[in-house]
Amino acid sequence: MEKKNIHMIGNTHIDPVWLWQKAEGMQEVKSSFASALDRLDEFPDFKFTQSSISFLAWMKENCPEQFERIRARVAEGRWEIVGGMWVEPDCDLPSGEALIRHFLYSKKFVRENFDKDVVTAYNVDSFGHGSNMPAICSGCGIRYYLMSRPDKKHVQVPPVFTWRSKDGSSVIAERTGGEYMAWTRPALEWNLSESIEALEEHGYDRMAVFYGVGNHGGGPTIDNIHTIYEMRKEREDVTMDFSTIGEFFEQVEPDRIPVVSREMGRIFFGCYSSDCEIKTLLFNQFHDVLAGTSIEPARNRTCMELGGVVAAAEEITEDAVQAIANRLDTRGDGFPLLLVNPTGTDYRGVCGASVYVPRAEKKNTRMRDAAGKEIACAESSYDNFAPEARKFLLFEAEIPAYGYVIYRVISEGPDLPEEESTLTAQEDLLDNGVIRVSFDRTAGAPTSIVKEGRELLTGSGSFAVYYDDRGSWGEHVWEEKVCGVFHVTGRKVVEVNQMRAILRFFLEYGKSEMMVDYILEKGSDRLKMRLKLRSSSFARGGRGELEQNLEGRFMNQGCYDYELMLIPHEGQMKKKRLFAEADFLHMPVSYMGDSNHVGKEWLRCGSILSIDKDNHVHVSSVKTSEYDRGELVVRLFETEGTNSSASVSADGVQESLEFAPYEIKTLRLTADGWKACSMIEYC
Repeated sequence: MEKKNIHMIGNTHIDPVWLWQKAEGMQEVKSSFASALDRLDEFPDFKFTQSSISFLAWMKENCPEQFERIRARVAEGRWEIVGGMWVEPDCDLPSGEALIRHFLYSKKFVRENFDKDVVTAYNVDSFGHGSNMPAICSGCGIRYYLMSRPDKKHVQVPPVFTWRSKDGSSVIAERTGGEYMAWTRPALEWNLSESIEALEEHGYDRMAVFYGVGNHGGGPTIDNIHTIYEMRKEREDVTMDFSTIGEFFEQVEPDRIPVVSREMGRIFFGCYSSDCEIKTLLFNQFHDVLAGTSIEPARNRTCMELGGVVAAAEEITEDAVQAIANRLDTRGDGFPLLLVNPTGTDYRGVCGASVYVPRAEKKNTRMRDAAGKEIACAESSYDNFAPEARKFLLFEAEIPAYGYVIYRVISEGPDLPEEESTLTAQEDLLDNGVIRVSFDRTAGAPTSIVKEGRELLTGSGSFAVYYDDRGSWGEHVWEEKVCGVFHVTGRKVVEVNQMRAILRFFLEYGKSEMMVDYILEKGSDRLKMRLKLRSSSFARGGRGELEQNLEGRFMNQGCYDYELMLIPHEGQMKKKRLFAEADFLHMPVSYMGDSNHVGKEWLRCGSILSIDKDNHVHVSSVKTSEYDRGELVVRLFETEGTNSSASVSADGVQESLEFAPYEIKTLRLTADGWKACSMIEYC
């Protein structure tokens, strides 16, 4: 019988936040790393593997002497740094750009402090892995990928395989046969038996098997190491060597393993419904935080920390808008209104701005576009939170991708004659001449959407309520149990003017209440929805009976706000538009009321980046380089799965590009022109 080659990987899985808070988690980093250094001193053949680059950054700052010992062991080759990410993140919810930033900053830290490159991604505890992860990894210089979930109960894949994205990029991957840790001999034997069973089932001969105390840290114990010595002597069917993940993957023969092209589906769906506030703030965070599985004190601190991150990002944005405004000569009638489009797609549509208008000038507010032409505008009370001193103006605008325009607000002179509105609003109807939406008066949901004379809705909608009796991890999510629907208790037309119409429904289910605003704008085929839910019901009982005890907290209680957008269409929507509309929803046009001042430029419209329109390429990110702040970095990807051409231009420098299906490209604008580079900005 052919022996199986087992690479024994000593590691410590540390959740910096889970059933404990960050301070305790980082203390475990220190003690676990100290323990690993002791094992390296005691056992000459022992090797240690470590992920999560933020742990090393923390050690450098807080335990510099221990950090130097780690550097020596890394140079020796017995301390292996894997992962290449700041933590082991949730790999389902963050954007692709957020995952790229993990690799960018983490690999930069390792290169600067250890003179090493990290080529293995290590996300053993993440709850799923998107199908585009191989493309992101490949673009960031990652060759290997290690995962544990989803396990064989959820997804059937070989233990070792080539994992390929739609664009053809691939990594060599292993899904662990057992756990990614082992505290005792029985646990280690189980990991080994699960791995051997998987190898025999798929006809392969080698695998990495993990040991060491984990979750709350700990790492490989003396008993772990002695157990491996004993099992070496007892087992004749395997070779068991102290190894690293890199040594294992280097021995994998790509032509002997199958190719897998699929998403590694998400598990533990219930985790993702635990904390709505966190999800509105996060792109990039640890898996037990983003999924909502950590304890309440840790969750509260996370919300505060991430609130600070969001506030800092808003300040950076405000400073950038000010920098644009300060460069421009804004002198003219009235005052300038600077509109900024932060997306990679030209915006054409209705915009809104809250402007301060002195009491003496409250009448006769007019607007001019960037060319100085008088344009129609409407005043709205819907978004005006201080009507005694401000006006909320609605108007149509055109703003280039990654660009700005200056419109002007004029508070003097006669009003323009009002244009005839193309919008109609009734208690069960919205119509703007582009789409006509009819609503069910009892369900509060659309029953018909007509565009260009064609009915695009196949049936009536409703706001259904599902009974959820699953555990907090939320498995068996496919078992849907509808226990009722919200019913309408009231409705009214909130607003109708030249620019938009708003219809509001009030709904109830038991003790829970919901308010839904449907918003239809001039010339648009988008039906926007704003929902405010006050969830009070926690059980099915309607006659006073309580089906659950009162000892714990009930999830999803309180007030929640949601914003949605429905875009009716026939056939399959072009992916490029889908990405563009998602950008508009999440990154709407921003504005700043400026003063009249002298500037270096008279431009009333500008853009830092442009891309020709007739292609399937979407710009996902524009940033400054991590290696030269004077250089621009642009990330683009092909959306439709076809070969495509595109031309990108910035600062008068143009570059023509050819894209393979679903390909992601990263460019740096250097003093010598555009240069293709990796996702982590190596040219």
